[in-house]
Amino acid sequence: MEGAYEWLAERALLTAVRWYNGLLKAIGSLADNPAVCSAELIPNRRYPRYGCSGCAGRACSADGRPLQFGNVDISGAFTAQYSDTGEMYPSDECFIEGVKCLAGEAKFGSIVIQPVAREERA
Repeated sequence: MEGAYEWLAERALLTAVRWYNGLLKAIGSLADNPAVCSAELIPNRRYPRYGCSGCAGRACSADGRPLQFGNVDISGAFTAQYSDTGEMYPSDECFIEGVKCLAGEAKFGSIVIQPVAREERA
């Protein structure tokens, strides 16, 4: 019987999340990443155009080399490196599907990647 309660709780939570996302979309508050992909993301005031984790995994340099971003250690400090060789990447600029983005350290030490505003891309 315990499994039935877990299943019911999961269904209730999923229904609530779908309802909440539908409500946010209806009032225009659901953040979607218009510049990179069509993933629906929970709004974030600090990082309004943050990219989804799938897009972050496709970040590359201007010459097309794959990149990975992270923190130096538990205290933070942003680091970027080429995924193929591990050598340091000297910039916070990256491209996701041809869209210019900036990667950086987010509050509390995680990494955030946001598309550069259209006016600043040229």
